[in-house]
Amino acid sequence: MSTSFADVYGAVLLRAPGVDPLLAREWVQSTYGEACDDKVWSHQRSETAIVVKDQRTGTATATLGLDTLTAGTLTFSSTDVGRQIRVSSVPIYTIIAVTGGVPTLDRAYSETSGAQTFSVLDAYWTAPEDFWRFLAVIDPSNKWQLRYWITEEMINRMDPGRMSTGSPWCLASQRYSPVAADLGRARYELFPYVTSARSFSVMYYTKPTELADDTVLIGPFARGGKDLLVDGALAKCALWPGTEGAKNPYFNLVLADKLEVRYRARLANLEVKDEDLYPTYMPWAQYDWAPSPWDSNWLQSHAPYTMDTVY
Repeated sequence: MSTSFADVYGAVLLRAPGVDPLLAREWVQSTYGEACDDKVWSHQRSETAIVVKDQRTGTATATLGLDTLTAGTLTFSSTDVGRQIRVSSVPIYTIIAVTGGVPTLDRAYSETSGAQTFSVLDAYWTAPEDFWRFLAVIDPSNKWQLRYWITEEMINRMDPGRMSTGSPWCLASQRYSPVAADLGRARYELFPYVTSARSFSVMYYTKPTELADDTVLIGPFARGGKDLLVDGALAKCALWPGTEGAKNPYFNLVLADKLEVRYRARLANLEVKDEDLYPTYMPWAQYDWAPSPWDSNWLQSHAPYTMDTVY
């Protein structure tokens, strides 16, 4: 039988009937968020793609201090919103709107006024709204993973003009998206820049969702999540004294401590069950089940090598 968010905070209200239902909802939501902060659960895995379009080049007229361009041989449409544009090197601007063929940049143009040769490209990638952190970014053309722990500052030291070419090897942290539809979402620099149409596979963890009444608990929370969330919410309830005119009859600091201990025990148990279902590490004992991936040829070609280097 499935369990919904309404079932969980309803169970809280059964144990603490004098509590405002809105507070019960908030305590359950807060407990769920804290549990997701404690561990990334199997049901938070998701996939998407970085889709890069062909770069195109042409002329447009720019004016120092203005944030709009006048099209020349390079024309603009709504599909360019979110893409980047530059003359030859840095600075790199983002197109945040296109109205009547006139593009609006994310900031005022700071280079020489007049007709210039511009390139429109996908230098940055904006993460999905539910994005929390990367699991893997894979280049299917080269059959390798891209590094996603590189910072913009590191790229600035290696290539401040962004002139490198070739296959991208990293996603560097950039600024949050300035585009209205994606405002505030995490954005990353795909480096070196891709100039022809390609795609990259992104595996990531989603952030904790905002629960609705009909939200059904899934993954590990479908197996013991109700009791876990109820204990966590009741621990918060027992810490709340109420208001001056309406005291909380469930307020009890000793009970709050006991509920918190039980909540933590349930959380640890659920983590073990989830790890059994979706392992996030490889215990060395498991290598006994099949031939070791490191045969004598591998060891000889990677000498010096000892088991101590594993740890």
